[in-house]
Amino acid sequence: MESISFHGNNDRIQVGINHGSINNSVSPGYDWQRFLSRTNPVEDKKALKRKKGGPAPGTCEWVLRTEEITAWLGSEPTVGPESQPTQVLWLHGNPGTGKSIMAVYLAEELAATFSNTDGGTLAYFFCDSGFDTRNTAISVIKGLLYQLVEQHAKLLDYLLPKYHARGAELFASFDALWEIFITMMADENTGRKYCIIDALDECDRESQDTLLQQLEETFRSPNVSPNVRILVTSRPYPEIRESLQIFPNKDLASFPQRQKDVNIFIEEKVNFLAKRKKYTDKVKGQIREILQDKADGTFLWIGLACGELKDIPSSSVVRTLQRIPKGLTSLYTKLLEAALKDSESTGNDFRHLLSCVVVSSRPLTVLELAEACQLYQEEEDLETRLQFTHEYIESCRLMVIIQDEKVLLLHKSIKDFLVGTGSSNFIQELEAHARLAYRCVDLLIAQSRDANQSRSGFSVYATYGWANHARMAESSFTVQCSQAEFFEVDSPCREWWLRRVRAEYGFETLPTRFSIFHVAAEWGICALVDHAAELGAQKSDRECFRVDVNCVNHSGKTPLEHAAGSRWPNIVNALLKRGGMVTTEVVKAAAGNWFYGEAVMALLLDRCGDQITITDEVVKAAAGNEENGKTVMALLLDRCGDQITITDEVVKAAAGNGGNGEAVVALLLDRCGDQITITDEVVKAAAGNWFYGEAVMALLLDRCRDLITISDEVVSTIAGAFNDKIMTQLLDRRGDQITITDEVVKAAAGNEGNGGAVMALLLDCYRDQITITDEVVKAAAGNRFDGKTVMALLLDRCGDQIAITDEVVEAAARNVGNGEAVMALLLDRCGDQITITDEVVQAAAGNWFNGEAMMVLLLDRCGDQITITDEVVEAAARNVGDGEAVMALLLVRCGDQITITDEVVKAAAGNEGNGEAMMALLLDRCGDQITITDEVVEAAARNVGDGEAVMALLLDRCGDQITITDEVVEAAARNVVDGEAVMALLLDRCGDQITITDEVVQAAAGNEENGEAVMALLLDRCGDQITITDEVVQAAAGNEENGEAVMALLLDRCGDQITITHDVVSTIGGAFRERLTRQLLDRSID
Repeated sequence: MESISFHGNNDRIQVGINHGSINNSVSPGYDWQRFLSRTNPVEDKKALKRKKGGPAPGTCEWVLRTEEITAWLGSEPTVGPESQPTQVLWLHGNPGTGKSIMAVYLAEELAATFSNTDGGTLAYFFCDSGFDTRNTAISVIKGLLYQLVEQHAKLLDYLLPKYHARGAELFASFDALWEIFITMMADENTGRKYCIIDALDECDRESQDTLLQQLEETFRSPNVSPNVRILVTSRPYPEIRESLQIFPNKDLASFPQRQKDVNIFIEEKVNFLAKRKKYTDKVKGQIREILQDKADGTFLWIGLACGELKDIPSSSVVRTLQRIPKGLTSLYTKLLEAALKDSESTGNDFRHLLSCVVVSSRPLTVLELAEACQLYQEEEDLETRLQFTHEYIESCRLMVIIQDEKVLLLHKSIKDFLVGTGSSNFIQELEAHARLAYRCVDLLIAQSRDANQSRSGFSVYATYGWANHARMAESSFTVQCSQAEFFEVDSPCREWWLRRVRAEYGFETLPTRFSIFHVAAEWGICALVDHAAELGAQKSDRECFRVDVNCVNHSGKTPLEHAAGSRWPNIVNALLKRGGMVTTEVVKAAAGNWFYGEAVMALLLDRCGDQITITDEVVKAAAGNEENGKTVMALLLDRCGDQITITDEVVKAAAGNGGNGEAVVALLLDRCGDQITITDEVVKAAAGNWFYGEAVMALLLDRCRDLITISDEVVSTIAGAFNDKIMTQLLDRRGDQITITDEVVKAAAGNEGNGGAVMALLLDCYRDQITITDEVVKAAAGNRFDGKTVMALLLDRCGDQIAITDEVVEAAARNVGNGEAVMALLLDRCGDQITITDEVVQAAAGNWFNGEAMMVLLLDRCGDQITITDEVVEAAARNVGDGEAVMALLLVRCGDQITITDEVVKAAAGNEGNGEAMMALLLDRCGDQITITDEVVEAAARNVGDGEAVMALLLDRCGDQITITDEVVEAAARNVVDGEAVMALLLDRCGDQITITDEVVQAAAGNEENGEAVMALLLDRCGDQITITDEVVQAAAGNEENGEAVMALLLDRCGDQITITHDVVSTIGGAFRERLTRQLLDRSID
């Protein structure tokens, strides 16, 4: 089994590759894989085939023999002033001409060919404007990356260090992902890579522009690797042609072989109809002839026309087909007229149904669409309602289809027709967005009033969808009188919605005190700014303070500051018009805005330039802006250059900029070189820059070599972070000032990306200065990615200086990257020096990625030296990644040495990664040794990753041993991830044992992640046991994340229990928004 892993700063990522598949085992919150796999291109391809049908037998085969595809597959790249770069191929065609079916054929044929011949690696992505997971540039690159690492585990080496450095924000940066993608594609060890991007025109316009610009920039460069090949299909829109015409390209209609495919497709359709309707040969021939005459090479037209014939008797079929007009627009017009005529008899709003299908951000299910359009809602029987809705959708005359119970447009060209002049703008897109937003808000209001109302699929859509539709409706969205309560300044209904958004839809960091202005800023809804401002003007002085356009949320941000850092520049203008104040924090947010920093900054300078001071923090934010730092910095220098000082912190931010650091540093050097000093901290920042650090360092050495102070720390930093080319450049430019200290050699030995190359360089150039200390060997043994290479080099070149100490062996055992390979090397080369201490075995047992493999190696090679101590078993029980496998191995190989102590069981119960599996294994294999102590149950209740599952297992298997103590209940109440689930389980299974003490209520009130949910559960189930003490109020006040929601719940449900003391009023007034203080004071007055 080939294993790749990465671990650091509590990020636990485990990836095991076995027979080409990825197995992922990670601690909660650190799952890199879920960020890449929001959509599955393989499943998307299958869905596309179900929707459009696969290639008809005998079609498409010719494409692999065309000159264009042959060149793309096999030729060496050509780049020059007069030549077309051959690594990108663009196949284009009008709607319905078979582009996607051709892409499906190529994807399947090339995948099979490469699988059989090992001739390359294929990845593909099928864009679709109907899915928000398939119509953005970032989605495209993530889908391609996922397939590449799925086929080649080694390519994770390009991803995981960067994920470690930047976390989840990595997957929001197109530039960062593109850099990883091109580097993976260029990797020589994994051979040539081919990528197919189908239907680029179905991406949103911003994403189209981004991808086109990047393709043009990357493949016009002479430095691009010959391993990289990309095929793009799309419609021949002018903006796409402008960028892709520099590459080899071909109109699918111009291939002479395509007419044969059209004829085969017609024959397939005619034969199907003839068999179904029993056509005579004469009728078959007439239909075939008419289809060939009218099709104009458009497969979609043929399919739709034949669909119209399926219910027509053979005696009328020829006349019907003759009446069907040529061209998709004319055919769509006829289908629309027929569908409208049918809908008149049903009394349903056909236009509304089509509008919802056209503008929804993802395909709605049949029942969701019925709820969105309020179809057959009076029908209580779900099955009957579903059947009625199916029948109504079928009246849409093939423009809309049902696939996997989702309602889809048959083709994107239908949307273009419905919202365009061809249908006389049958659907007004902005009005359709507004109408869907209104329906969503209606549903949310109803659900906020009735907590017992069941959650439908459409209610899930409504929760995150209403705001996006409101934004996309632009001026068509206005606040309706019937929905006033949702848009009031102080709206319990909207607060209920915000709590749901925080809890369920990935907005956990959305602060409390989130006013209606903040909602407008977060989702870019300009109409809400005017609405809220008008509401504020109508309120009393006390109310006006709360709704002012410059009010702050719990994080201290004004709406304008929030907007300045968002994706919606228009909302900045709306807030400015209503009196939004341009503070330093607003300008800083604009400078750091990844998406529209330049546009927002220009707007602020144009509108409020005389109010703006460009502080050092603003310039630093621009320097560190990873998406458009260069453009923002250039704007600031052009417009406000006399206010700007390039401090050390600014240069440091630019050097560490992981998106466009090289460009920002170059700009600063060009425009402000006389202000710049290259400090040790700047070099360290470049060293920590996983994407552009080497380019930044090369630039600094080239342009500022005399400004860099070559301290021992600088040399160590470069040796530990950069490749041998940077080190060579440093040695060439400043070699006479360099001393190779022990710390430099140690840094090189631990260099995870380039340790072997840097160490070889140092040994070549400075062999007489270098001593291989124990710390150097230990660093090599612990090097996660390059440890084996560095260790082999040291043994080969400096073997006589090296002692393999216990600490070195322990470092290898703990190495979660290539520890097994390092350990095997040490045993092979230095076995006589090695003692396998208890600490080494303990480190191996706790190795969360390599633990099983490491332990097998040690037992096989050094079994006679190994004793399985209690500490070793406990380390295995605590191992969150590989623990179950390690424990199973120990029980099989060393069972007679093992005692399952209380500490082992406690460690297993608290194991956040695989606690349930570990506990089940121990109970199955060693149940007679195990006692479930109070501490074990408490550890399970506290387990934030696997607590509910472990607790359920203990209750099922050992219920008679378990006592639910106050400490257990308190631990569950304090559990920030699994607390509500664990508490509910305990109340369901052991309610008669449980007392809700003051300490339990305090713990729930202070729970920063799900305190509101735990408290609501306690009040619902045990309200008669609960007293709201001053200490509970203090705990809620100290809860920075969830405290306000907890306090609001307590006031609503238990207000009469809260004693109105001076301390309580001060606490609530100081910690929470004025609504809660007023609510408390009102109760006091009563």
